[in-house]
Amino acid sequence: MIFNKLKLSRTTALAPLYIAASGLMNQAEAKNSKPNFVVILIDDMGYGDIGPFGATTQKTPNLDKMAAEGMKLTSFYACPISSPSRMALMTGSYPIRAGMPEGVFMPADKNGINPNEITVAELLKAQGYKTACIGKWHLGDAPEFMPNRHGFDYYFGLPYSNDMSPREEGGKSQYEATSDPRQNEPMPPLPLLRNDKVLKQVKTEDQEALIEDYTKESVQFIHENKNRPFFLYLSHNAVHVPFHPSKKFSGRTGNGELADWDEEMDWSVGEVLNALLKEGLDKNTMVIFTSDNGSPFPMQGRSQKGGSNLPFRGVKHTVYEGGLRVPTIAWWPGKIKAGTSCDDITSNMDILPTLVSLAGGKLPTDRKIDGVNLWPQLSGVPNAKAPRTYFDYYLNDDLAAIREGEWKLIRKEEDGHFLKTPELYNLVTDQAEKNNVATQHPDIVERLEKLAQSEAADLGDGKPGPGCRKTGHVDNPKTILPSDYKPYRKLIAPAGTPANDLRWLANESRMLTAQVQKAIDFCEKKGGGTVLFGAGRYTIGQITLKDNVTLQLDTATVLFGSPYPNDYKYVDGKFSGLICAKNAKNFSIKGGGTIDGNSNAFNNLLPGVDIDGKPFALLQFSNCTCFVLENLKLTAINCLPMDFIGCSESQVKEVKINK
Repeated sequence: MIFNKLKLSRTTALAPLYIAASGLMNQAEAKNSKPNFVVILIDDMGYGDIGPFGATTQKTPNLDKMAAEGMKLTSFYACPISSPSRMALMTGSYPIRAGMPEGVFMPADKNGINPNEITVAELLKAQGYKTACIGKWHLGDAPEFMPNRHGFDYYFGLPYSNDMSPREEGGKSQYEATSDPRQNEPMPPLPLLRNDKVLKQVKTEDQEALIEDYTKESVQFIHENKNRPFFLYLSHNAVHVPFHPSKKFSGRTGNGELADWDEEMDWSVGEVLNALLKEGLDKNTMVIFTSDNGSPFPMQGRSQKGGSNLPFRGVKHTVYEGGLRVPTIAWWPGKIKAGTSCDDITSNMDILPTLVSLAGGKLPTDRKIDGVNLWPQLSGVPNAKAPRTYFDYYLNDDLAAIREGEWKLIRKEEDGHFLKTPELYNLVTDQAEKNNVATQHPDIVERLEKLAQSEAADLGDGKPGPGCRKTGHVDNPKTILPSDYKPYRKLIAPAGTPANDLRWLANESRMLTAQVQKAIDFCEKKGGGTVLFGAGRYTIGQITLKDNVTLQLDTATVLFGSPYPNDYKYVDGKFSGLICAKNAKNFSIKGGGTIDGNSNAFNNLLPGVDIDGKPFALLQFSNCTCFVLENLKLTAINCLPMDFIGCSESQVKEVKINK
């Protein structure tokens, strides 16, 4: 009965595992001898958001206990964003290798996890395991992409992030408007599923029950399967925006809803561990706690009500350490030595080979698996060989950075362009990546660049390479609940539109706010360069000026602000300018307009989240030459009007500054 759910296209690859598992199927009533596995995945939790990794603004006693009785993995890498991270965990491969396209999977997306991928759930299922996915999936919502088609006997949860819901329900379209066309349409209703059946539409007030509901389902699964080997994948939607701690935890910390939700998440971990203890399964169960990426809300330079990626630099959707080095704990009393830690380079790709090996299974031989077995590290084998010596930092399809041992080379901007000057950091002596030592160590830069090029020859850089597998695809995707939502479609500028003119997007994307439309309309003369409005997925206001650009601001006020300061470069703990230029020349900003970086229009865009959205400076230029600022008014409150670093041959004419 169990095997008819597996994909026929993979029968050959998994046949030896099916045969090995067939003898185990009669053991359902007997106490199992194979270890159980629980993987608890948190959404958007930063490295410093829990007690074992330095949190002080919320209490996490269950995770503290888990770390005291187990092992902390202090150099454990996920991916900079959700769907790729989950693809890596499920397939044991770099997301680009497993066919993960750019960005994340949206509701009614044509793309998703390929039906031919072999997941950790399927490999464990072939070893006689009962499998459950409870919580967020986010690997596509077409039937072909859902958990029940990828090795899970049971599914209960949301198919994607808890913010992918209508505006009136506090969802994504309430507060985001970017130049990414996938982000600008209203979201469809958010469904709660049990297997392939919709239980209900999840509305704002329903989100308060998500952690408790997921926890109850997880505990019930443990009790029901205590006499057989099981794999529980508990993937919380918390602590992703919008924040919805339950009434039991709301206001508990006095430090904001995010901290409250962190404490409720810790409660959930305690309930799962208690269920294992109650059933006497603790000595036969390995629990792994981790996050899918870093926090998008760093505390540096802001109130304590945000998340923390300390001691690292960077946030979600960046390749600085704070974007993808995540808090991870492995717990297995009697098997993993208490109070230990491991600083070897490890990854969520390693979960698949580690669990499959401990279950007595074998990895498929018809495809490349990038993950490695971590059991020598987890079990404390003396002088165990490091699981890997280097790690590739992919951001979408770009190999943006690479680490080898203590050295890390950042080679690309977040937009995929190569840095004119690469960044080299020693992660042993400079965890926060503050001191770029590339000029002092050109030999190391050259060595790491050659290593990156070697990796790119297989995996690709800017597009998938020859070693990558195909993305899953359906032709006519539909939303799970009825909706007029228009799934992703490629938007094409009207004939004759200048290459760098984005104003046409205002007519195509219904959810662009009035402020954003204004700002786009004012960007009229762009010369031979490029003006990027909405430089990142989460940025509502940022313009990047490059060579030979003229930004014409007429007489109206241009409002900027962002509830997500992800994509700003950080300077001494604050994000940088609203209008930026780096290594650019021959550009100008002209006109009779006002640049206001402190607009009240953005204050209430993200309910329940205290985010100031203030820049370090309105205009931030570094290493720029031959530029002109003329006939402008800058309104700067709690920030600098202008910050010029290493600039020369500039002309500032008739610029008025209001503070």
